[in-house]
Amino acid sequence: MVHAAHASCYHWLQAGGPDHHARAECLLANVYAVLGNFSAALQHGNRCLQLIEKHSQSIADWDRAFAYDCLARATAAAGQLDEARQLRNKARQLGETIVGAEERKVFLRWFASGNWHGISES
Repeated sequence: MVHAAHASCYHWLQAGGPDHHARAECLLANVYAVLGNFSAALQHGNRCLQLIEKHSQSIADWDRAFAYDCLARATAAAGQLDEARQLRNKARQLGETIVGAEERKVFLRWFASGNWHGISES
């Protein structure tokens, strides 16, 4: 899983733009969070959000929601529950404002899934 995620990231670094790179960082953050490598999860989650903020003019609204989601999951997995709760709430808010109905549905389904390491919305 780690090798596949890194291969995907490498591919998008060669063939894609900043949006693809951010998505690859999001994938890496989620993989590392699931595997319990919290340091790597936080590193990739923060990198994802940095790319989203730096290239905001070329980033889809759903990319921003997923960026906050992956960082929230990584932060929760690392045991930083108060910060994770805030990031999760931000991800939910961004997800609810995704313009495309299908994209919003996909994000909200993803958002409701997975392991949130004991945090819930406030």
